[in-house]
Amino acid sequence: MPLCKDRAAKELADKGYSLVKYPRLNIAPLDIIAGERSPLDWLGPLNQIWTGKSNPPTPIESSVPAFTHRDSDEFKGSIGIKILQGLIKNIGGNVGASLSISSSLSFTYDSPKQFSIAPFTVGAYLKDGDLDSANPVLKRYLEVDNAIDTRFYVITEVLRARKLLVRIIGSNSNAVTADAAAVQGLASGNASITKKSERENEITFDGNVDLTFAFRAYELGYVEGKWTVIGSAPKDQFLAAGAAADNAARFGDRPVAFK
Repeated sequence: MPLCKDRAAKELADKGYSLVKYPRLNIAPLDIIAGERSPLDWLGPLNQIWTGKSNPPTPIESSVPAFTHRDSDEFKGSIGIKILQGLIKNIGGNVGASLSISSSLSFTYDSPKQFSIAPFTVGAYLKDGDLDSANPVLKRYLEVDNAIDTRFYVITEVLRARKLLVRIIGSNSNAVTADAAAVQGLASGNASITKKSERENEITFDGNVDLTFAFRAYELGYVEGKWTVIGSAPKDQFLAAGAAADNAARFGDRPVAFK
């Protein structure tokens, strides 16, 4: 969802998810990310630096939690276009296009999927194994002497979707039809228009690949040859050093960008 102040995005955040500013393919369970606030560094899959005594656990696909608000609020004019350009950035969208419309836009993801690995399962995988401590990128984030102002996280759950639904709501049929055609032109891939009523059209942007738009992650530390889960801050704050809680980490009140 586009903005955390939006009711649908706020509900996702209230359920413990951090939102991705630009939905991406390469954000998955057991990926390592680092940073203290947006933008975060995506470092790669955990098994590239950790050889466990067992095989890496496989994410399980399950039903997405029920949400009261699945559609975003309506966004007017240039604000709606800016949000749309960001959302379609990774599905072949023409994010640099200049566009002006009179209609309002609202957004939702079609048939989202949840992929997760239980934190206990991640903990069992991390219990015994070997860390590639010579990896220079890893050393940059985990060696105390480097004193980098950052945190180190493992992703346990993601929400993904390949289709973005955009509703164009206007004052009359001619305006809605013209604006829908203009919005459709933002996508160089598959974008189809469905007429819902005289004042509303719906465009489906199909990127043909599932993109992660929300995730959960836990902060990790590596002390004396052992992993430890440091914990999380309250849901409305950044993770604080030494904080301890049962919930996943949160990254503030805005969608997270990745470098």
